[in-house]
Formats: sequence, structure tokens, C-alpha cells
Amino acid sequence: TTSVQQESGLDFKLYPNPVSTHLHIECPTSDPIKIIIFSALGKPIFVQHYDTVDHIDLNLASLSPGLYTVNLITNNQTVSKKIVVR
Repeated sequence: TTSVQQESGLDFKLYPNPVSTHLHIECPTSDPIKIIIFSALGKPIFVQHYDTVDHIDLNLASLSPGLYTVNLITNNQTVSKKIVVR
């Protein structure tokens, strides 16, 4: 079985959603994090590692309109959220 297990201990906020150009991510953790954005076909289109950060601003202006999945990974926990790019 392949799936993404969502942990209730890791919470992050994405806004605005739908997004036109810039996606803001708030993640209240002091641990290093990895952000992966997947296309609707499951292809990773963005991968970035961050050290301790609470707020990240991603420029998504180059993405085609559609549905994407944002994974935030820290300390072996993964949380996934959907975003719409318009």
C-alpha cells in the first residue's frame, strides 16, 4: 500500500488558495523542513529544503493553472494539502 500518512502534530497553513502568483506557507516548527509540490499527475515539480523557518513565500507564477499537492516533511512526518493555481 502506498499512501501519505498525515500526522496531527504537524500543522501548516497555505494561503491564498486558489493562488495566482505567490503562495504563503506558515509552519510553526523549529525543525528543518522539506517542501515538495506535485503536479496533478504526481510528478514532483518543486523540491526545496529549509532550515528553521516559520514563514515561506513561494513564487508560483510559472506554474500552469491546475490542481497541485503540497507536501511538507519534517522529522519523518508528512502533511499534504491541495492547492489550486489559477
